[in-house]
Amino acid sequence: MKIKITSDSTCDLSNEQIEQNKIGIFRLSVVFGEKSYKDGELSPQDIFDFVKDSGTLPKTAAGSQTEYFEFFTENVSDCDALIHFNISAQASSSYSAASKAAEEFGGKVFVVDSRALSTGQGLLVLKACGMAEEGYSVAEIVETVNSLRVKVNTSFVPDALDYPHKGGRNTLGVLFISE
Repeated sequence: MKIKITSDSTCDLSNEQIEQNKIGIFRLSVVFGEKSYKDGELSPQDIFDFVKDSGTLPKTAAGSQTEYFEFFTENVSDCDALIHFNISAQASSSYSAASKAAEEFGGKVFVVDSRALSTGQGLLVLKACGMAEEGYSVAEIVETVNSLRVKVNTSFVPDALDYPHKGGRNTLGVLFISE
């Protein structure tokens, strides 16, 4: 059985990892004022310059159900099943939109809430790729990555507190995502 693995762009995998594992990437949106860009179209310096010039942070936007449907349609044609990973449902509505779109594929598209951000999600994606390559079934892959979610932890240390403050945070909080 040929299983395709896809993920939204928040998985933060390198281009080499994406190409090597043939991972389909759904690009979420970054909104600068009135203009929207797909994740990856801008450099980090573009973001820093926007914040410096405008005094505000760019916004992010989840994909719509229609956008996920189109993405799944493009990626499901050359496989028997597709497993898609989303950023945590506690951080974005992407999982909900992707799940609704997956319903249109009659059990051929499976959506996983990574319950993680960034490289935590990426590690789950890579695990699924390895299992698919080794011939595991969709059910075995989904069950395994779902059991591993509780072992994935996302953390970060900011250089300065001005970005969290611009984002509406008066103190630096900690985001814990758990079951």
